[in-house]
Amino acid sequence: MKTYLLDILNRYNRFSENLDVKTILCNKSWSVFNDTGNKELYIFQENGNLIASVNGNVHNGNWQYISANKSIILSFKEQSYMLHPSFFDKTIFALQQDGTNKYAFMIDEKQSQSFQPKSLTELNSYFENIERKKIEEEQHRKRLQAEQERANEQRRIEEEHREQIKRQEERVQQYLNQKRLEYWEQNQNYILQNDSSYKRKHSINYKF
Repeated sequence: MKTYLLDILNRYNRFSENLDVKTILCNKSWSVFNDTGNKELYIFQENGNLIASVNGNVHNGNWQYISANKSIILSFKEQSYMLHPSFFDKTIFALQQDGTNKYAFMIDEKQSQSFQPKSLTELNSYFENIERKKIEEEQHRKRLQAEQERANEQRRIEEEHREQIKRQEERVQQYLNQKRLEYWEQNQNYILQNDSSYKRKHSINYKF
């Protein structure tokens, strides 16, 4: 397994500690990236056995996940590696070699038909696209949030305007009622004297 420097992976870490490493690795075949043109496959078995094939030449080894420092140990007869999960999506699993800024890249063989990088440039472009999409999604989220905030502010302003109109109408009505009451108190006798229905009613009462 060869490891490579890829600066873009140092800028962010996309591996969630909630993911089950054993579930990710087992029951699938992993194509290991290299720039030599060799076909290198790793098959992780649940019992800890590791089958490595390079151009059909098979080497048996072992693997284990160490939860204490969140590392994967790959052990072969000639060499062992300590790697830390760094990035995972449905296509690629990137592992950082302990104590270095170098990474190994394993690609789910089921996805290798659509993504089979031959160079670090292709790998770098893959991660750049992920980063670009992440930035675009964040910008889109911020635009939606800003639009929502503007809509909420517009609703608040409209509601406040309606409340102001309602309060103004109430004040006008209170003012009119007060004026009517004052006019009545000031002109009660005059109004009653000129109210024909009131005069007829009292005229009838006087006859009795």
